[in-house]
Amino acid sequence: MITKAIVGAEPGRTAAVQGTRPAWWKALRETWEAPPMSVARVGVQHLILHASDVEIVRTALGGVGASLGLSFELDRSDGEIVLLDADVMTHMSPQLVAAFKEGRPTVLVCGLRAGRGLSPAARVAQVRQQLRRQLSRVSVVRERSPRRAAARRAPGVVDLPRADQGSTARRTSHPGHEAHVDALRGASGAGPLVDRLAQGEGQVLQRAAQGWRHLDAPPLLATYGSDAHLRFDFRTRQALCDPKAMQFLCAQHEVPQPAAHVWPGADACVHPLDLAIWHLGIAGAGHPLDGAPDDWWNLPWRACAVAVTTAERCTRVPSHLDIVRRLAAGPVTPASLRCQGQVSATDLRRVLQACLMLGLATWVTPGAAAGPA
Repeated sequence: MITKAIVGAEPGRTAAVQGTRPAWWKALRETWEAPPMSVARVGVQHLILHASDVEIVRTALGGVGASLGLSFELDRSDGEIVLLDADVMTHMSPQLVAAFKEGRPTVLVCGLRAGRGLSPAARVAQVRQQLRRQLSRVSVVRERSPRRAAARRAPGVVDLPRADQGSTARRTSHPGHEAHVDALRGASGAGPLVDRLAQGEGQVLQRAAQGWRHLDAPPLLATYGSDAHLRFDFRTRQALCDPKAMQFLCAQHEVPQPAAHVWPGADACVHPLDLAIWHLGIAGAGHPLDGAPDDWWNLPWRACAVAVTTAERCTRVPSHLDIVRRLAAGPVTPASLRCQGQVSATDLRRVLQACLMLGLATWVTPGAAAGPA
C-alpha cells in the first residue's frame, strides 16, 4: 500500500522514479518487506536531572540503536550501561560516582545544559554523535549489535581494540594470565599509536606509585587533552584535577598521558592523593600489576592493617570493598578469589592494581612473613 501511494501520487513521474530505483528503491523495499526480527535490548541507567534533557537523550539513543540494530532502554534501574550527565557528575564525589556505576561501563553526555538554547533537532544530533562514538566501543554493545558483527565478518576488516582493552595481551607478563582474567582480553597488532599511548600510561602509573612511596618525588603532571589536566603533589599528598579530567579518570576509567607543560585550570578541585591514585589503579588494570612476579595469580596475597579503612575512603563499590576485606583476612590467592565466584576477574585485577600502587596489599613470597612487604 505504501508503494502504490508513493508511485501513484505522481503518475507523470513514474519513469523518473523508476530511473532512480537502483540507488535507493531496493533498500527501501527490503526495509518494508523484511520479516520482523527480534532486536536485542540493552538496559541503560541514567543520572540526568532535567526532564527535557532526558527526552533528548532518549531520542538520541533511539537513533543510535537504529544504526546498531539494537534497542536501548533508558530508565532501567538494573541497566547494563550507566549514562551520566557530565555537568551533574562535576558536582559529585568520585566515591559517589563509583557507587552509582557499580563497575558497569559508563558513557558521558556533555553540554546538555549549555545546549538548551538550541533547537531539539540540533540537540538530538549533538547528543547522538557523542553516544554513537562511546557506545560503539562498549563490549556489551559490540557483542549484541548484529551490524557490528556483520562488519567484523566482512573480508579485509580488522577489528580494532576496544577502549577498555587497550593492548592488554601484549602488556601482560604472566603467560597463563589470559586463561584466568577472561574479562581483559586484548587484540594483537593494534599498531604503534596504541603502543605509544600505552607507554605513556605506564609512565604515569609508575611515577604515581613511586611518588606515593617517596615524599620528595617531583610533582607529576598528566593530561587527557584540552581542559582536562591533573597535577599530583606528593609532598602535600594532594591532587589538583580539572573536572573534565576527573570524569575521564573516575567514570571512563582511562589513564592520562604524561605532560610536562600543563596546569589545571581555575575551576580545578583538590582531591586527596590516595583517592586519585586509587582511581589510577582502577583505570590501569590493563597494565602489568605494579612489580608483581609472573606467578602472582597463584601466590597468596594479604592486605595491610589500614587497607580496609583506606579503601572505604576511596570507593563505595561493594565488590571492590569485598575484595580488600578478603585480602585483609588472608592470605588468599587471586585464583582462589576468582574461583569462589564472588568477584569478577575485571574487578579483581583493578583492585589488586590499586592496592599495589598505594602499598595496601602485596603477595606473600614463599618463606617470607605473612604480611605485606
